Amino acid sequence: MYGPGTLVNVVAIIPGALIGTFVGDKIPKKIHDLFIAALGLFTLGLGIKMFLQGQEILLVLASLVVGAIFGGALKIEERLERFGERLKLMVKEHCFA
Repeated sequence: MYGPGTLVNVVAIIPGALIGTFVGDKIPKKIHDLFIAALGLFTLGLGIKMFLQGQEILLVLASLVVGAIFGGALKIEERLERFGERLKLMVKEHCFA
């Protein structure tokens, strides 16, 4: 069973991704860059706050190191980028065909 946080993420991410796909090209680059920077700063601040509140700091560090090693070896980022590009093409072809 999925927790409420997972369901909220799904409900928020899907519409956000669709809006970004169709409206993202119409937003001026400067505004887009400022928006991304603001979201990045917010995420960084939230991550630092959560990290400092955690009891298992060494476990978090080990998880990051192991995740980076496996993620790099399995080329997860590159595969996700390719998947996202294919998905974007499928959505645009389906909606504008």
